[in-house]
Amino acid sequence: MSIIQVMDLTGNVIRTIPVPSYRSIYDITVDRDGLVCIDSNTSVYCYSLDGKLIWKFKKDDYTEDFRRVTTDNKGNIYATNTSVNTVVVIYDKGQHQGKLLTGSDGINGPHGIFFDKKENILLVCNHDNGSVFLFDVKDK
Repeated sequence: MSIIQVMDLTGNVIRTIPVPSYRSIYDITVDRDGLVCIDSNTSVYCYSLDGKLIWKFKKDDYTEDFRRVTTDNKGNIYATNTSVNTVVVIYDKGQHQGKLLTGSDGINGPHGIFFDKKENILLVCNHDNGSVFLFDVKDK
């Protein structure tokens, strides 16, 4: 079991959130009403800021190697998947997912990801060749 400690700016622990984890938390981001983390590359968890599990998106053959995670203004989760060179989007509170970007979009070992919530732009960094891409994310 891993833990996430929430601290104030002086370093005092405000609360501790236990996170079931095989090894460790691989990446974490704070969303508007919760925090989202990747557990040892295999699952994505969403917790409320007071530590209650909201949902868990479990690994399958399609999502086997999560590395980094970010969120948009609507609560969608974007995660890099290095083993199959994709960026996936997880939506509807972890109930659905789909490929957003693939190797044909230039994704090759995606390792870094950030969503600019003001401009609706997704930044993706490739680990394998060091290239960086900006993708304009449009609403459906």
